[in-house]
Amino acid sequence: MKWKKIELSDVKWQDIISDEIKISPMLAMILAVRGISNPEEAKRFLYPDLKDMHPPFLMKGMDEAVNRILQAVKNKQKIMIYGDYDVDGITATALLVRVLRSIEADVLFYLPNRFVDGYGLSMQGIDYAVSNAVSLIITVDCGISAKDVVDYGNQLGIDTIITDHHEPKEEMPSAYAVVNPKQGGCSYPDKDLAGVGIALKLIHALMQKTDVPISFSSLLPLAAIGTVADIVPITGENRIIVKHGLKLLSSTREPGLVSLLEVSGIRGKVVDTADVGFKLGPRLNASGRIEDAVLSLELLLSNTHHEAIRLAKMLDEKNTLRQQIQKEVLDEARQLVGHEDNKKVIVVAKDNWHQGVLGIVASKLVDEYGYPAIVIAYENENEKGKGSGRSIPQFHLLNGLIKCDELLETYGGHKHAAGISIKREMVDDFRRLINEHADKVLRDEDMGKGIDVFEINLEEVNPKLVWEMENLLAPFGIGNPRPVFSSFLVEMAGVPRLVGNNHLKLKVNSGTKQIEVIGFGLGKMFDDVSAMKKIHIAYRPQMNEWDGISTLQLNLKDVKW
Repeated sequence: MKWKKIELSDVKWQDIISDEIKISPMLAMILAVRGISNPEEAKRFLYPDLKDMHPPFLMKGMDEAVNRILQAVKNKQKIMIYGDYDVDGITATALLVRVLRSIEADVLFYLPNRFVDGYGLSMQGIDYAVSNAVSLIITVDCGISAKDVVDYGNQLGIDTIITDHHEPKEEMPSAYAVVNPKQGGCSYPDKDLAGVGIALKLIHALMQKTDVPISFSSLLPLAAIGTVADIVPITGENRIIVKHGLKLLSSTREPGLVSLLEVSGIRGKVVDTADVGFKLGPRLNASGRIEDAVLSLELLLSNTHHEAIRLAKMLDEKNTLRQQIQKEVLDEARQLVGHEDNKKVIVVAKDNWHQGVLGIVASKLVDEYGYPAIVIAYENENEKGKGSGRSIPQFHLLNGLIKCDELLETYGGHKHAAGISIKREMVDDFRRLINEHADKVLRDEDMGKGIDVFEINLEEVNPKLVWEMENLLAPFGIGNPRPVFSSFLVEMAGVPRLVGNNHLKLKVNSGTKQIEVIGFGLGKMFDDVSAMKKIHIAYRPQMNEWDGISTLQLNLKDVKW
């Protein structure tokens, strides 16, 4: 694995920030490397405040959207929230349904089924709205590319408000209002909100125009879950939402969330972004991946613990099934990675892969190989495939798809994740073309597994630094990754051991003390490390709680000698 040392070209900001706001030089360096170059910015980043969120009416289309919603409430018109089957869309739908019901709106919801409707606003959804006498549709996390479907709704007398965060295409839908900070002419400062973040801004705007008997802060846990799960940058307003939302999630009394925390094994603990990404998010996603996302939405809208725990256990079972299916598809996908045209972007395709796990498999391939990855499943041996892609920070995935526009039936997404549909006979050309584009924008050093490391003397690693990482620099995610540190010529203390399921455990000397090191899944390095007296280590420091005692521990990521 390659280690890339992170260095500051201008160290003056490190000293200024460290002295001004009383933080360690290492934390100040991390902030400076991430573009935070003065004490005021550093304070806003380390102590994100709800009052720093931008006024919602700065967003283009917000006035029209709010006025139309209030008109529908006043005139007792039926409103339908049209969501999406992923965590972002489910949480956004739950928020809007809950808030609109609280102001006595006549609300129903529609979540597309990925196996029937496909992604986004569909004709079937419009027909459902017509059959239920709906006058107004509000989309969340979708709709920005649905020009024909919006036209169909217009012809049938249904107004549509689009709230979305995906990149607009050149021709916008003729909706009653479009709320998307990425649309042309929108001067809203923060362009990186998730779909649930846009829904939250719409609710914030409604709260400024009418009495809503729900506190804004009570909505933040759901907004935080959707934001983290959608792999958007945890910076700007997203950081504010996630920081406050996760803190409130740990003490929530919402039956659906309490039950979800319970089946995930994290009730009663401080919830972090890793818990959302690996425990909460996958369970909420499971129903939409395997069958129908409505089960997850019903959990989030449930009012009793008895009903919520029943639904949460069902989700847990579906998540177990999802894991089994995912393993089978991933094993088969690995066998196809070696295609001669997979030089800088992995494109793999096969008949009858389960569509619900394609995005997760793509993420796993990115983690394992360090390349962008697109995983395509052909449907029952017919001529069309559906695919899901994930990327590395250096490669804008949607821009790559735009370069292949003529080969794709449909596509959409953003820098980090995207979805496509493509004819079978076009896949080989698509693989070749997107790799040609990647060859122009990616350098060889961008490719392959690697880690960015902050070099530090091991004696500087202490509980205070861990506290700063966990309480000030967190929450972590895209745009603010959890730091990895490196220390060189570290002296071994004693003999390494193998523990558990192939984990490497050892101790190293740091000044007058010894520090325990655990390398999960790194047992393959046991023989080499055992023969060394001094090693170079890349790690994340953490506090290990055992039997009421908290001690410093290094979570090993790689070893060199």
